[in-house]
Amino acid sequence: NELQKHLIKLLGYKNILIESDSNIALFGAFEGKDGLILICGTGSILIGVINKKFFRIGGWGRIIGDYGSGYDIGRCAIKHLVSEYDKRKRLSKLSQAIENEFSINKLNILKHVYQNNFHLQNLVPLVLEYSGQKDKDAQKIIDDAVDELLNHFKIFFKATKYKRKINVAFSGSILENENILSDKLKKKIKRNFNNINLVNKIHTPEEGAILLAKKEFEKK
Repeated sequence: NELQKHLIKLLGYKNILIESDSNIALFGAFEGKDGLILICGTGSILIGVINKKFFRIGGWGRIIGDYGSGYDIGRCAIKHLVSEYDKRKRLSKLSQAIENEFSINKLNILKHVYQNNFHLQNLVPLVLEYSGQKDKDAQKIIDDAVDELLNHFKIFFKATKYKRKINVAFSGSILENENILSDKLKKKIKRNFNNINLVNKIHTPEEGAILLAKKEFEKK
């Protein structure tokens, strides 16, 4: 509300709506109709609307949540690397790739992560690549991420007792692109949830923002 007030005063426009990126993506995906959208990029969240009731699972941020997200995958990869440092063992192929790609080593890794604000989600392409090459360490990280994302739906159906068919769309760079994670997740969803109907979103989040504003201000 405070941000809205400041923008109205600063820009001189009365019709300004402040909304979260996840709600915008949801509205764009289904044009305001019933459905769930699983968002997975740097963070992760499952949100949806059913019979005008809003639902949200996850989306608690990288420190206390965002399970299965890009940040979570990157964190697991970097933890795998430092665990090998501690064990003084020969580095795995994934760890060697991380060192080579990002000029990271045992001496500078703390500076990279804690002083230079290294973006852990930038490790995702490497983990996906090596998982596709059957690297066991990368495969485990991706498999764990798939299970974490799948758990959003398990929690939703257990908490809501919802039994009917529901449309589900994906959003976010990790899920919208064809890769080993999105492929495995789709297969597991189809195997575990007969009432989930995977669909393509109708509009992009950017288009969703326009449509949401149009709907809101047409009321006035």
